[in-house]
Amino acid sequence: RQSWNLYYQHYDNEKYTTLYKSDLTGNNRTEVDKSIINPHCVYNGTIYFNGTAGDHYLYGLNTNTDAINTVWTGNIWNPIISGNYVYYMDLSNHYGLSRYSLLTNEVEILTHDRVDFFNLAGNMIYYQTAGKDNQALKRMHLDGSNNEIVREGIHENINVTSRYVYFNEFSFDIPVYHTPVNGGPVTIFQPES
Repeated sequence: RQSWNLYYQHYDNEKYTTLYKSDLTGNNRTEVDKSIINPHCVYNGTIYFNGTAGDHYLYGLNTNTDAINTVWTGNIWNPIISGNYVYYMDLSNHYGLSRYSLLTNEVEILTHDRVDFFNLAGNMIYYQTAGKDNQALKRMHLDGSNNEIVREGIHENINVTSRYVYFNEFSFDIPVYHTPVNGGPVTIFQPES
């Protein structure tokens, strides 16, 4: 019988943020590592994360053994894996978006736009540009092609379903906007009653 564990960030005033795991009932809690590890990127039983102390390499935590190894010595932030690629904010490219091939070890720069955050949606990347001028929510294909503005302004909370991408203006919870994953108009989300 396979056992399942929940990995999560635990915060307290003495250790600050560390990585813990527990079984699905919330019992058997143990500290996995004292580093600040964001467990949001999981692929084939490995939690991928960027270093936060001393370097920004790509690391992998094997969830069968809880062993951590260096996957790649890139200068990355916020990795997301899709297929054989790691998409990330490229700290060596002024926080632009790049992708790293797990098969060929090659890096491709996808955009030089400075990025605040991003998310993958199907065959698209949605990202918010940063800076003083030309702030916008943008989208492009996974290879960086067909880059376009989705909506001008500063946005946050890029959430993805199989059909739509949802987001809101920075500091405003409502209205919530949505657009079809693979492109289309932006409309205000109206929940069904």
